[in-house]
Amino acid sequence: MRFATICAMVGAALALQGPAAAQVDAERLSAWKERIDDAYGLEWEEREDATSQLLAVAQEAEEYLASGTFTPEERLDLLNIVGTSYFGAAQHHDSEWDTPEDVLDREWLIKTVSALEPLLAARGAFDAPAYDFRGAAGQLFDHARYHDLPELTDWSRMRVLGNRYMLERAGGEDEFERELLAVSLYEHGWLTQNAALISEAEELYASFPEDDKPYAVERARESVITDFQS
Repeated sequence: MRFATICAMVGAALALQGPAAAQVDAERLSAWKERIDDAYGLEWEEREDATSQLLAVAQEAEEYLASGTFTPEERLDLLNIVGTSYFGAAQHHDSEWDTPEDVLDREWLIKTVSALEPLLAARGAFDAPAYDFRGAAGQLFDHARYHDLPELTDWSRMRVLGNRYMLERAGGEDEFERELLAVSLYEHGWLTQNAALISEAEELYASFPEDDKPYAVERARESVITDFQS
């Protein structure tokens, strides 16, 4: 299933309008959260059970979201359940490239970012699962590069956005998060031929000690700067 199709499905659920808003069943919401926690608590050897449990929660929450009309905050609560459940399912699935499972992982990751991007936009990095969004966007970027998919540029954009959210959560000074953001800025700047993004990456690069530049940033810079300036 294509990215645009899945986005449309999630967007349609998010955009439901009506004369009266239904109230989210708080007990149902709490039970879903408990089932998510339980799935993450399973041993790695039980990952098939965890995947099934997380998928069940995600699909139940999707159906519930589509079944009524909710306030904006209630819809965001439901999108949180949908996105985090699909992300957890993809992480526990543990598939190999070029298999039917690989395609399933990608569909679940697409549903993750489709649910979590509007959630993060509304609630911000500190009150939404930025880690899950960044993880899903980065994995989709890898899928797009490996399979030469047309969504590469958009998933690269999300990868940058996810890294921005995570750096914000870390207070703006965490070296590892600055490294990840710099690499994604170089690569997305090159993909989109965006000089402003390259300039931002260069500022981050300059902020690292001269004698201790992160290897990943050095490598990204070397592969991008010469080509971009030529």
